[in-house]
Amino acid sequence: MTAPEEKILVRVRLFAHMARDAGESQFALEIPTNTRAGDIPECIRRRYPNVRWPKQTLIAVNQAYAPA
Repeated sequence: MTAPEEKILVRVRLFAHMARDAGESQFALEIPTNTRAGDIPECIRRRYPNVRWPKQTLIAVNQAYAPA
């Protein structure tokens, strides 16, 4: 039997057209603990398929920009 995958709860904040397309500007997202910042766009797209994610969009982790 394998152990259940550990998860963390992160706060996501969207701005401008992304918030409009999602219908909200912030929400909690449960992700596996081994998720990289660059994986977050796909997690958001699964929850909000209408949100467009331009290449130049930045991701911040603990108030510092992270590689996407």
